[in-house]
Amino acid sequence: MKIDAKTLETIVREVVERLLAQHPELFASSAPDDPVVEHRGRLLSEGDLLTCRKQGKRAIRLDRKTIVTPLARDRAKDLGIRVVFRD
Repeated sequence: MKIDAKTLETIVREVVERLLAQHPELFASSAPDDPVVEHRGRLLSEGDLLTCRKQGKRAIRLDRKTIVTPLARDRAKDLGIRVVFRD
């Protein structure tokens, strides 16, 4: 069975959004007034950025090994969210 890139991206986005809905602690800010969201997941998706934006955050901090989907990279630019990697 072959899956094209767009279908795969849609599947990954839906899975990640469901996981985040079931486990919000994976996407928690270090402090309520902190302008940066501390993302602990292994994958950054568009859904993560939309959640970040809903929280009024302007930046999201990731581990260096976090995979950022192409759609997430584009969406971060559109939403004005800085993607910052931990040292």
